[in-house]
Amino acid sequence: MKKIRTIFICLVLISFIVGLAACGGTSTPSKPSGGGSSGGSTQKDTKLTPKSIKALADLTDYGASATTYRKTAVTYDKTGKQYAGKSAQSQYDELAKRITEKHEDVESWESTSAYVKIFAMSDADEIMAAMAKAALTYDEMDRAVAYLSGDSEVYGDGSENVDVVGKYITVETDLEGKKTYTGDLTTSKTWRDCRVSGKDLNEGWSLFDDWELYDRLKDYAESVKNAEKSVKERAEDNASWQYRSILKKVYEDVNLSSDGAARTAVYFLEYAIKVVEEKSGSISQAIVGQEFGDFAVYCRTRAPKKNEGGDPFSSLGDYDCLSYLLSFDNHYNKASSADAGLKQCVTLYGYYYDYNKTYYFKVLKDEATYAKQLKYEKQDTFTNEEWLDYVDIQRKNYINSYRYSEAMYRKFYNAHFDFQGKIESYDKTVYEMSDVSNDYHIQLQSETYTGEMKKAITKSGSINGILGQLALSDWMYCYGGDQAAMKSYNGANTDYQNNKDSKVNVDTTKWKSKFHYNYEQLKIVYYLLSNMTNDELSSAIYYETYAYSGSMNKTMSSYIKNLKYSDEDIESIAEHVVVDVSDYDETVTNLTNKTEYGTGKTCVLYKQAQNEWIESKIQSRADNAKSQSWATMREEIKTAKDYDYDKMEISTVGSVGGEWEQKCTRLEDLVITRVYSCCGESTIDSKHTFGDECKSGASHNQYNADGTVVTKDYDTSHKISLFVSEYESILYRTASNMKITLNYAKKDNLGFKSPQVTQTTTYKSGYNGNWIDIERDGIFKREISSDYTIGIGKKFHDEIEETDEYFGEGTYNINTYQTTEENVTWEYTYEFVGFFLDEDCKYVFVDTEEFDTSIKVYAGYNVTKTKK
Repeated sequence: MKKIRTIFICLVLISFIVGLAACGGTSTPSKPSGGGSSGGSTQKDTKLTPKSIKALADLTDYGASATTYRKTAVTYDKTGKQYAGKSAQSQYDELAKRITEKHEDVESWESTSAYVKIFAMSDADEIMAAMAKAALTYDEMDRAVAYLSGDSEVYGDGSENVDVVGKYITVETDLEGKKTYTGDLTTSKTWRDCRVSGKDLNEGWSLFDDWELYDRLKDYAESVKNAEKSVKERAEDNASWQYRSILKKVYEDVNLSSDGAARTAVYFLEYAIKVVEEKSGSISQAIVGQEFGDFAVYCRTRAPKKNEGGDPFSSLGDYDCLSYLLSFDNHYNKASSADAGLKQCVTLYGYYYDYNKTYYFKVLKDEATYAKQLKYEKQDTFTNEEWLDYVDIQRKNYINSYRYSEAMYRKFYNAHFDFQGKIESYDKTVYEMSDVSNDYHIQLQSETYTGEMKKAITKSGSINGILGQLALSDWMYCYGGDQAAMKSYNGANTDYQNNKDSKVNVDTTKWKSKFHYNYEQLKIVYYLLSNMTNDELSSAIYYETYAYSGSMNKTMSSYIKNLKYSDEDIESIAEHVVVDVSDYDETVTNLTNKTEYGTGKTCVLYKQAQNEWIESKIQSRADNAKSQSWATMREEIKTAKDYDYDKMEISTVGSVGGEWEQKCTRLEDLVITRVYSCCGESTIDSKHTFGDECKSGASHNQYNADGTVVTKDYDTSHKISLFVSEYESILYRTASNMKITLNYAKKDNLGFKSPQVTQTTTYKSGYNGNWIDIERDGIFKREISSDYTIGIGKKFHDEIEETDEYFGEGTYNINTYQTTEENVTWEYTYEFVGFFLDEDCKYVFVDTEEFDTSIKVYAGYNVTKTKK
């Protein structure tokens, strides 16, 4: 089983990587699954240092000069269809035809996207005029129109009409809101399998066709996230290839100048606002003074569904679209001056365009390399050749696509978060978050993702979060350049992955491979602690503290949005949570009950995330980042690394894994030392002092003085253990992991009524009062209070070894206990029924479900009390 004691969680520095995960419209750099970070060719030089890394040239700020943010518009004659003095009749005709076709798609419910609706309500002349205002050249306009309109007659070699995307993936929604996906891409075929004559699947399609397919592929991938691994991974890959295809067309076929692309984005959005405003019944004035009037009502009102009939153009039903348009309006129209608004918008969209352009040409363009990268990302084991290749790809990606200077990232982040902050601010009003939180009795967070990320990038004395992140990634780039180290790591990882599920706990299999795997990770942590400065280490953990806080607040915000969409019947809550509990509750059968169950479960998950965030004490952790004892931690790691495990005393009893299990435990205890709670002042066994015995586990009591089960806790006199105890939840999320904690419930939940001959109630483990102690009477053959580590987006069932032992497979699930009360003997029968997400055991923990935050689960029992 995986627990928090596992070495890699002690500092998780090996998982840090610089990227723009925060920036909308950008792609997050892939994280290597171990020794390599990312960057140039794999080298044998173990002396490689960050001095050899040259930062990429700064992205251009196109808002810095009037020559790039406000160019003189070219002429467009709507009557004569002349663009820059040349005939644009054919371009106009193509665009007008496409608008008509997309209008028909919306009317027939083939497309429900808010942005497609806006395009379908637009006018070809106005779109051409916007491009002229953006000062696109005639050739640029021609290429842009070609992609906006697409080839509406034939696909590729003439075999397929582009509007018949159903051949590849179709989605149907039933009356309960459940979506069913059909088509080639939902079976055994991949995106690349569906190409015609070697051309892209969507060769010649319009931008809106491309995004329609991309949205469907993303939705499908989300819908099968709890399916078997091969189905899920194929769905994710298909969406990735479709996204690559879109970028290929944008940067190779359309290929606008960067400043022209930024201006075009601005003027297209300006026109989109006008279209929506006029459709909402407002007088066109760029929604000044009408932000939450007719414009907002039109955007928020639920659009009719296919089975309901009506006019699909009567509303957008898209809260996110409304927030974005309002934020753009604020950024563009409500700046201190017209020039200021245009400048900051051109800066923002220019950064997005150029960042993604570099990403495309350096990471995505080479199809064969990208295919290997997608393949490697899903592998658990590698040959040495594969691993070195994967590390090499990642390292090249880093220095060629992501490794900008600290100053550049600061400028980019500031531009992005300034705009993103406005979106989050509007979200609170648009989604009526205060009302939703009151309706569902959950406390609304005052913090936001953007607000916390702004703190993460703010310099504070010697603390510089961005610089700390870059330093850490640079050193991982250097470590990945050592072929010998990479082969050593890969050998240990491959051996561990192949043996971790072994049912035979012998020295030469599971435990030996686990020891060497942990030791390899220990070497990486020691390398980083030995090379990074104290300020760099403190800056990195400071950044990650606020990044964690921002991520958690974004997650909580998404829960509230899901509740709002469910309330408005815009989207089924089943899109966001698993509501299939047929094995536990037969009442959750119809749509009303499923919705009630789904919303209740969402609230439970919200509260779990919020409680974790509160317990993380973000402000305190950020303040303490600069006072960490890095030098002492380095020496503690060195002690564990240099310890002679071959000469340690091996016990002949109490260890099913024998020698190597004991070595694993010793290594883990040296890195993150623990003490037993039965030691110290509260012990009921005075022979145990608060010393080595408390760390070794020798002859310890099973229960504390108060009758509770003994736990093994962090030894806060040990600096790494103290560090982990304080930053635990932050470290988990930074490493893209989550913790599942199996809990005891409060004894007040027992809830017996007056004694009867037979009665059944739900009981939670761990009650230590007059009735019974579940642990003591042997119901559990597991460590019920242990923490289990799995990857975010992974399934507990797939990640935890010997899962059957934790989920009710075996005779130990039923136990009896007799007691005499007033001369009457009662027999209590306890039957384990499963784990739940709440103490009241209403919401089932499904072990094949994915979660994106750490969670606590509670063991549920049916208790039958029978008179003997």
